[in-house]
Amino acid sequence: MRKPRPLACLAALLALALPYSAREARAQTSLWTVPTAESLPERETYLEFDFDAHPTSYKKGGFQSYGVFLVRGVGKGVEVGVNAYFLKDGDGESEPVELQSDIKWRFYNDGKKGLQAAVGGILFAPVGRGGGDTVGMLYANASKTVEGMKGAELTGGGYRLVGQEREGGSRAGALVGYFQPVTRKLCFMADWNSGRNRFGYGAAGFGLDVSKNGVLYSAYYFGNEGRGNNFFGVYYGHRFSPRREASAGESEASGDEDGPCS
Repeated sequence: MRKPRPLACLAALLALALPYSAREARAQTSLWTVPTAESLPERETYLEFDFDAHPTSYKKGGFQSYGVFLVRGVGKGVEVGVNAYFLKDGDGESEPVELQSDIKWRFYNDGKKGLQAAVGGILFAPVGRGGGDTVGMLYANASKTVEGMKGAELTGGGYRLVGQEREGGSRAGALVGYFQPVTRKLCFMADWNSGRNRFGYGAAGFGLDVSKNGVLYSAYYFGNEGRGNNFFGVYYGHRFSPRREASAGESEASGDEDGPCS
């Protein structure tokens, strides 16, 4: 399963600041900035803790952000979520909090052909003064698993911003993603969110299963607007699956099961 985030989580901050474009798009099951066409199974929950940083001094635009987000599968290919992030930079002033809520519907899933397709929406609503305008993102995408490439998954689609002011940059763009299992517990992910706006980032990094339900991620983000917007992130996520009865011949304590990155 891909990283269940960018598709439904608990917050994000710094209303319209470019360094947060990439993280703000991860409100549901996603790669890094790009939502996948997957959805969490019914009654499954994913909780993640995030740390992002622009590795330079505050005077030169450095910052750190700390966040948490939550995603929940509600059945029939639908997942919902909410996010929350806290920002620390050199301005000495508290930044506005931006609450994000989202929903995604995987309306097509053909396991034999390795094809999936989904649509979704994310609402970015600033809380407090100086938070900027409320903006919505609508997107559609599809993915294809290529067994000949050792289970690689290719994702493509597009997005449209609603309520975006002209000075906020482009209002639409493309979504491109690539997921590649490396070993049973290690995976590589890369994606790109086009457009010159708060969401315009590319990213690449790895995920490592550290337990049956826990996974550690790390990525570096490249801003479409230049090196001044680059940053890196480290994340820990945990998947909570509903209990089920073990079938005949199946061990309840199967430590050999695939982890979240698998």
